[in-house]
Amino acid sequence: MGYWSQTQPGVAVNIVDKLLNYTILTPASVIEWALATPERLAGGRLLADAWVYEMVSRTVDKVTGRVRQIVAARMQSGMAAGQVALLNDTLAKEVADMRALFATVEDALGGVAEGIAGGMVEEDDDGDDGAESTFCRTWGVKWLRTFRRKLAVEESVLGEAVRVFPAAVVEEEEEVADDDGPVEDGDDVRGVENEVDADGDEVL
Repeated sequence: MGYWSQTQPGVAVNIVDKLLNYTILTPASVIEWALATPERLAGGRLLADAWVYEMVSRTVDKVTGRVRQIVAARMQSGMAAGQVALLNDTLAKEVADMRALFATVEDALGGVAEGIAGGMVEEDDDGDDGAESTFCRTWGVKWLRTFRRKLAVEESVLGEAVRVFPAAVVEEEEEVADDDGPVEDGDDVRGVENEVDADGDEVL
């Protein structure tokens, strides 16, 4: 990464992307390497590098995308109880990992946005006019706002999905109910009525 980020940043980002796809790297390790050490952040100067943002954003999107895939699967009707339990457990784990990832980003960016990250206060004490610290702090605020919004969107999606989950589970059972009254022997309980097409033929 030290080589490619200086020569072809796009290649650097793609390398990380491939390593994540093959689970050679974990999303948490990428975020921690990119942002979680004062040496890497360099007082916030690193946040001005576009390739760093792209790498972090792609990594976060992979995690949120995984959560959304599980949510979509969980909302399917007609699943067996065992499948529902498995998806619930998997979703709980993935959501916990997602929130932990966002918390790591928040912790790393918070110090820069507030001007208290390593390498920022020391510069001001040495008589710096504060221009560079202001520049770095601005980038920290922008990053922080962006990833807070990303988290808010994902939490909103999760909240809506949880609201719909019960309906998805009982939908199959409700299909056998007759809206016109109790089910009698010989009644069609397939949940659909016969219709007549334009030619007069009866269709389902």
